[in-house]
Amino acid sequence: MDARHSGNGSEQGAMNAFSEVMNQSRACFEKSLAAMREETVELLHRLHDHNGEVLAEYQNGTPNFAKLTTAQEKWFVDMSREMFEATMRIHETARTIMAESLENVGHSMRNGTIAQAVHQAVQEAEERGSRALRATRAEVGGESH
Repeated sequence: MDARHSGNGSEQGAMNAFSEVMNQSRACFEKSLAAMREETVELLHRLHDHNGEVLAEYQNGTPNFAKLTTAQEKWFVDMSREMFEATMRIHETARTIMAESLENVGHSMRNGTIAQAVHQAVQEAEERGSRALRATRAEVGGESH
């Protein structure tokens, strides 16, 4: 095998490993988007419900400045609490997804195509080194005769 083709196996292994990592990244991204979409829809539903409650309280009886101020304050408090809780849920979901993703990449590095690609590259490097050493010894041995 000449020098141009000697790395094809390790290059293919590296491409397979890169493809595996890209697939895992894509899956992580898809999970993140789905979780964010779900949390956003739930947050909007909760805010809509709170808005309806605040409007219903404001409309009971005769509207006045005190009721308007109270309704506005309740609305800000509810919205702030919901936004904080939603942020915490999204953070926890993202942390969990990233932990799973890192675990998958770690598993691939130990057992999957990434490990195979590294093992194959090391074997090919050892073989090339051995061939070069044999060739050098043969040249040195041939010159001394």
